[in-house]
Amino acid sequence: MNSVVKYNKIRKKDYFRSTEMLKTILINLVEWCINENFFPYGLIRSPLVSKKESIEFFVYLKIDKKSDCFDYRNEINKLFYTN
Repeated sequence: MNSVVKYNKIRKKDYFRSTEMLKTILINLVEWCINENFFPYGLIRSPLVSKKESIEFFVYLKIDKKSDCFDYRNEINKLFYTN
């Protein structure tokens, strides 16, 4: 099953309310970016909340590898446990 189909099935079932699922999605997104030569420099939760109370995240990416020291897994964990 390709990732788009899997995403749509998950989305329809509303699993995104699970913290663990959100963390997994963010980690997979950042790892995909790294594999495509986009490197994370920062990651924040959006201060805006939609009408449906969905959560959005912003990932700051660059094309150079100087961000090797950016611990994206730790930053993602902090997004969910610092409020």
